[in-house]
Amino acid sequence: MRPEEQALSPRQAHEGPPGEVLVVDDTAESLAYLCELLGRQGYAVRSAPDGELALWTVRNSPPDLVLLDVRMPAMDGFEVCRRLKADERTAGIPVIFLSAHVERHDKARAFRSGAVDFIGKPLAGEEVLQRVATHIALARATKALAREKRTLEERVRTRTEALERTVAALRGEIASRVAAEKRLRLIASAFEVSLSPMFITDAEGGILAVNPAFSAAMGYPPAACVGQDIRLIIDAARHDEGFFRLLRETVQAEGRWTGELWCRRQDGNQFPCLAALVAVRDEDESLVNHVGVFHDLSESRDAQTLIEFLTHHDPLTGLPNRILVRDRFRCIEDDAQPGETVAVICVNLNRFRDINDFFGYGAGNQVLQWVAGQIGDCVPPRDTVFREAGDEFVLIHRDDGGLAGVQSVIDAIQSRLNTDMSCDELTTPLSVSVGVALYPDDGATLDALIASAALAMARAKAQGGRDPVFFSAGLDHAARQRFDLARRLRHGVARGEFALWYQPQVDAASGRIVAAEALLRWHPADLGFVSPARFIPIAEETGCIIDIGAWVLHTACAQIAAWRAAGCGPRRVAVNLSARQLVRPDLCATVARAMQESGIPPDSLELEITESSLMDDVPRTIATLRELHGMGVSLSLDDFGTGYSSLSYLKRFPIDHLKIDQSFVSALFEEPDAEAIVRAIIGLAHNMRMDVIAEGVETDAQRRFLAAQGCDLLQGYLLGKPLPADAFPHAHGHAPR
Repeated sequence: MRPEEQALSPRQAHEGPPGEVLVVDDTAESLAYLCELLGRQGYAVRSAPDGELALWTVRNSPPDLVLLDVRMPAMDGFEVCRRLKADERTAGIPVIFLSAHVERHDKARAFRSGAVDFIGKPLAGEEVLQRVATHIALARATKALAREKRTLEERVRTRTEALERTVAALRGEIASRVAAEKRLRLIASAFEVSLSPMFITDAEGGILAVNPAFSAAMGYPPAACVGQDIRLIIDAARHDEGFFRLLRETVQAEGRWTGELWCRRQDGNQFPCLAALVAVRDEDESLVNHVGVFHDLSESRDAQTLIEFLTHHDPLTGLPNRILVRDRFRCIEDDAQPGETVAVICVNLNRFRDINDFFGYGAGNQVLQWVAGQIGDCVPPRDTVFREAGDEFVLIHRDDGGLAGVQSVIDAIQSRLNTDMSCDELTTPLSVSVGVALYPDDGATLDALIASAALAMARAKAQGGRDPVFFSAGLDHAARQRFDLARRLRHGVARGEFALWYQPQVDAASGRIVAAEALLRWHPADLGFVSPARFIPIAEETGCIIDIGAWVLHTACAQIAAWRAAGCGPRRVAVNLSARQLVRPDLCATVARAMQESGIPPDSLELEITESSLMDDVPRTIATLRELHGMGVSLSLDDFGTGYSSLSYLKRFPIDHLKIDQSFVSALFEEPDAEAIVRAIIGLAHNMRMDVIAEGVETDAQRRFLAAQGCDLLQGYLLGKPLPADAFPHAHGHAPR
């Protein structure tokens, strides 16, 4: 038995029903856990995923206790509690705060706002049950004391009235009649001004009087219902003769009846209500009248229905969420037929972020709602579509036609969504990437299938998104390898697994080494050499490149200083900057600190940036490069010709060297346009007062052609391979003098 099941149950803590608890938490898991925990102990549990719905629920039907999460979007727990305590109708409801951040000022703020207790997360079931039971018991004790006080006051009042009646009797029959008439007028006034619908019948159920609230609620003017049987306002289709017989017997035996019934207005509309019927007897205890009152429950029922809907659905698209889908998937597991294909299909919008950036989040929400409707139109009714997160949709498809049937559904979805979407004044091109996982081969659970489909979708997106990708073991293996490399990269610098090798850059005319490029190498002890082509994209994606890039910069500057002190090595060393480093506001300070700590002159350091990284944020990039150039650092544009930079932008960048990408160099003498492209790049760079570096030079024919075209510097295996720092001066004739 779990600790929370051993806790003192509410039924043991006090007599009477356990009580009703409202749980308010924006985290579905916490919400489900508390509902299940309290429900097992006999509490009537209601739930709300945010503050607005919580306030609405409490106003419609106040609970005995509120469990309230502190950190919620839109309206936090402190504001919810403040509003509850500001309303005299709900001020007496005890509130217990829930929070994973148990700070002293948070607790102080919680108690100032009117909370009675504070429970930290992660939640301990036994603690929750004990505190809930304690505070409900305290609240009930408080209410009991208030009722006792009212009872005592009523007794005092009754005795006072008895004395007054005695005195009045002594004063004479006339005074007694005047007092009786006054009391009847007060009762009649209360009957008339009551906001609750009320009626009075005779002993047989004939209506004698109704108040204005009754006429407003039911649509009957007094003249239309007085003299009619009370069954006029009760829905006979829902309540048979047995119900009325039990009602009469209860009133006769106990003097009153309370319960739910369905009423019918004059226009025929039915609604649920909570009703009470009280017997009025004469001096001989004979039944002479009934007094009834009822309360419309339709609004509170609608509110609860909305809360339950939002608990299991995505509020933006109205699609089911994973909580509801998990229940539906269990049903599929139970009744899947032999030969039936069950597929989990992951659909992701390509470049959806651009829509939010250019048109705003409102437009993005319209697109998501439209996409949800289009996907729903493409699948059979028994399929389930839900929004997994952001711009990612998942559908569970069952098909008797095997993979051909699954492909048919995918084709329909892609046909609908690979199009221009128009909504209000927005027109934008859309396309999707699709990944598919099959049950049970690619996963035995819903979570496993979604993960497999997401991997396949990521592969489809990487391949351009035109064709769907079905999950395979190879994809899973590749994803695990990528995850393992990302995990190892985070600790590579601390473990000393990185090294810098240097490749010479020679003057094309003289053949003399004038510079070198620092190249990153990673050599984990248990993996061996890992190619930069494998680990650098992962480092970029995970953000590890920031720490690695800072290490490269400081290490290269320290090596430059060591070579200068020894009187050897190249005059200038080029260090590559990643796109992530280029957009960081502290880049210039990092470069300045590395040069200051090593004591090297600025003109001995060159920073290489790729053409594609320039275009991420052009104004900010221009400002950053100008600041670096103003510090005296040389700037080189790497991989030129492979990106999409505009010449109008290029002339605004303070670039000193332009590097011809090795793909153009290797194509010389093999592709007819390669020579023309290389000539054009060299001419363009010189016209813009830039030096040209050609990388990837591997043949003497390439060297001679580039030198003849006026290329300034050459780099490649023909001229020197990358070497560790200690071997570089000796290998290239730069030993200390």
